[in-house]
Amino acid sequence: MYLDKMFEKYMEWKLLRIFLKYPDHGFYTKEISRKTGIGSGTVNNFLRNIHEDNILTKEIVGNVHLYRLNNELELVKHLKIVHTLLEFEQHKLIDEFLKMENTIISIILYGSHANGENDSKSDIDLLLLLNKKKPFTNLLQKLEKKLEKSISLQIMTISEWQKLKEKDKIFCESILENHIVLYGSGLP
Repeated sequence: MYLDKMFEKYMEWKLLRIFLKYPDHGFYTKEISRKTGIGSGTVNNFLRNIHEDNILTKEIVGNVHLYRLNNELELVKHLKIVHTLLEFEQHKLIDEFLKMENTIISIILYGSHANGENDSKSDIDLLLLLNKKKPFTNLLQKLEKKLEKSISLQIMTISEWQKLKEKDKIFCESILENHIVLYGSGLP
């Protein structure tokens, strides 16, 4: 499989990240070449190889090929999750929260970015469990700008989370079934 070799090569990961960042958009070879500064021959070889692995779909439009991420493929969903986590790491998301508040118990990613179902319009759903509630408005705006995504931030104490589990079981069960612990001890 070509994918396992790709992670060893920065240039190819850079190419795949365009599709992962905009998972519902289609791209032409020349468009990707312009966006990345990578030669169209190299881009074309990459697209052909990754298409053979079924990671991308190809549509012929006139005399050019339009490539899209194959969002139905389970592997692609996992790649989208990895991409999200790498974006958090690159932009120091966890460090930014911890710098601002040292009473954070857990930072939880849930929703479409936690299960790989996200598209270009999906916001990032985060749950912060704290010992004491505190607003993060300025930090939130800064992180949204860095990530180029809206962030839906739920901030609550452990006791508020416990009460919410009783009051809104469906919402809480959806989080419990599908979440990624980014920091801390997880969900009680």
